[in-house]
Amino acid sequence: MAFCKVCPCGNTITFETRNSFPEQCPHCGRRIRGFTTYTEGDPQLQIVLAQFTAAESVPMDAPTDISTAAKKSSCCMRAFVLAAADGAYEIVIPPEGGIIGRSGIGAKQLAANAAISREHLRITPIKNGVVMIRDISMYGTRLNGIPLLHDRPTSVEVGARITLYSEEFILQEKEVECVD
Repeated sequence: MAFCKVCPCGNTITFETRNSFPEQCPHCGRRIRGFTTYTEGDPQLQIVLAQFTAAESVPMDAPTDISTAAKKSSCCMRAFVLAAADGAYEIVIPPEGGIIGRSGIGAKQLAANAAISREHLRITPIKNGVVMIRDISMYGTRLNGIPLLHDRPTSVEVGARITLYSEEFILQEKEVECVD
């Protein structure tokens, strides 16, 4: 049985045993440790891969979230989004979830804030307007102003305010463009 991870650059990294994956994507260099591991033939894997089928190649300097690739499409899908409270930008959460941080999902948007960890927050979309988050940072995360306990999963509903160190976001669920 083979396993694989899907990098936000659209490439699939296949490996023999569940924990034998490389630390970084061999195509773009992103850290892939926090991405979901799938088994070959998993129906969810097919859904995730369908997002990338229209994109022939993604530049190595592509952002770590799917928002740019998604803008090249004509279809729409529901997705969770972390919208900066000041409205400056949004971070689209991939359907399989992942790790938010300076070297994860949202790396381009968060790069300027050194207090946000490279791997700050693990986020997993559940359904019906709910995501599961887990603070894995050095500096902490707050949910609606209350500090989260480190490495403890917490369910969060749409509309909640999530603060990564000093950057405040509002969890939203909305239509985003996707790859055909």
